[in-house]
Amino acid sequence: MVESSLDWFDVFQRLNPRQKRCAALLVSGYSTNTAIAKRLGTTPSAVANNISLIMDTCGVSSRLNLVVFIVRTPGLEQKLLEFEEQVQREKPVAVQNLPYSNRVAPFAREWQI
Repeated sequence: MVESSLDWFDVFQRLNPRQKRCAALLVSGYSTNTAIAKRLGTTPSAVANNISLIMDTCGVSSRLNLVVFIVRTPGLEQKLLEFEEQVQREKPVAVQNLPYSNRVAPFAREWQI
């Protein structure tokens, strides 16, 4: 793994909210795209894409190196976990556990999808 000059603030600012959540869940022990996708209510391919973008941002080439990078960057792991906790507190429980398609379905008629 190549040492990076990025600090936690640089990395945290470069990630969008979905990428932050993927990184937090990856560090928390969710090891597969399917497990992370279930938690986020999205698809495994979307998770894979987000993790790939996170790896590019951090300058690492594997998921293992990504986890090591996050854990070894002072403050980053804590900030990502705090972000995930905050998102979970703000989400209504009824919507939080529904798959993505079930959350969008009620609006499909309105949007004429």
